Amino acid sequence: MVATHPHADHIGGLIAVLIAFEVQVIWLNGDTSTSKTYQDFMSQVTNEGASIHEAQRGQMIQQGVLTFHILHPVKPLSKDTNNNSIVLLLSYGSIDFLFTGDAGKETEVAMLTAADRPVPDVEVLKVGHHGSRTASSQDFLAVTRPELAIYMAKEGNRYGHPHKEIITALTNIGAKIYGTDTHGTIVITTDGEGYSVETER
Repeated sequence: MVATHPHADHIGGLIAVLIAFEVQVIWLNGDTSTSKTYQDFMSQVTNEGASIHEAQRGQMIQQGVLTFHILHPVKPLSKDTNNNSIVLLLSYGSIDFLFTGDAGKETEVAMLTAADRPVPDVEVLKVGHHGSRTASSQDFLAVTRPELAIYMAKEGNRYGHPHKEIITALTNIGAKIYGTDTHGTIVITTDGEGYSVETER
């Protein structure tokens, strides 16, 4: 289990996962929160008895034949919880996935300018911060150039996610866009050479 950062919309659902499944390894970003959701989550994490790791750029998460490279966060953490999100790069064969949590433009700049592991172009991008204009900068999209861009947002959410300018930016680079508000659950299957997409609706 990877908890990208301690905001309620990113850890709240993980409480039920911990109750329902025997989780053996948990990755956290080292950030904290005063919310009740965070307290309940950490209580369940403690009760799980899993191996707990604190993510930092340069580490890897190995799961069977899959290797997730941690591109963020770096220590010390910033004061911005979203920008402390765990960012993961998964490469399987020739197919690359980039999972960005709620990381914003500040984090994107840090990853683009880091010399130890350049951000690659990817086939699949989990769009940062629910498709908010606080993420997905022009420079970041110019480098990652995803074929598929997937955002998570509730239909009619009060934040207006995804923001129109981000949809325009993704369209301009030729990405095919999927969102949970319109497509429901989105499943991508890959054999390392190609991939397919199935949606709930």
